[in-house]
Amino acid sequence: QPRPVELRHEFAFGAAILPLDAWYTAYGITGSYTYHPSRVIAWEVASGFLTDSYDTGLRGELLERFTVEPKRFEQVEAGLFSHLVLKPFYGKRSFMNEAVRTAETQVLLGAGVIKYSQSVRAAADAGMAFRLHFAEWFSSRLAIRWMLPISVTGGLENVLMIDVSGAFNFGSQESG
Repeated sequence: QPRPVELRHEFAFGAAILPLDAWYTAYGITGSYTYHPSRVIAWEVASGFLTDSYDTGLRGELLERFTVEPKRFEQVEAGLFSHLVLKPFYGKRSFMNEAVRTAETQVLLGAGVIKYSQSVRAAADAGMAFRLHFAEWFSSRLAIRWMLPISVTGGLENVLMIDVSGAFNFGSQESG
C-alpha cells in the first residue's frame, strides 16, 4: 500500500538523555535537518546535540567512604553527526479503533564528532528510530543511538543517547 505522503525536507527539534556514565547523567537538546530523496532512504545531513551534566553522587560517595579522590573523567558536552537513514518498515497503527496513524522504523548509520569537556573526538554512530506521523507536516520520533568515539589513547568508548523529537516536514508530496 502506498504511503500517503512522501517526505522531502525535515527539521526536527527535541530532548535527549545520555544515561550510561557512572559519574554523571547528561540531558540535552537536539536538532537536525534531513533530506528524503526516496521512500526508503534519507540523508540526515546534520544532527547535533548540546548537553548539560548532572552528578550522580558517586564521586562524593567515594570521597566520604574511602577518602579517595577519583580521576577526573571527561564529560560529553556536544556532538555533530551526519547519517544515512534506511526506512525499511512502514505501516499503519490504530489506537482503540479510533485514530489511525502511519509509522515507520528507521536504521541510522553515521559519523561525526563529539565535544568533550577537555577534547574533541571523531566518532562512528549507529541507531534505531521509530517515527509516528500525525499530519502531512508533523511527526515525532524516538531514537536510540550508540556512538563510538575514538579515544585519544586508542580504542573505542561507548556513548548511548536516547532522544525524542518533533519533526516539521516541508516540500511533502502526496503519494501517487
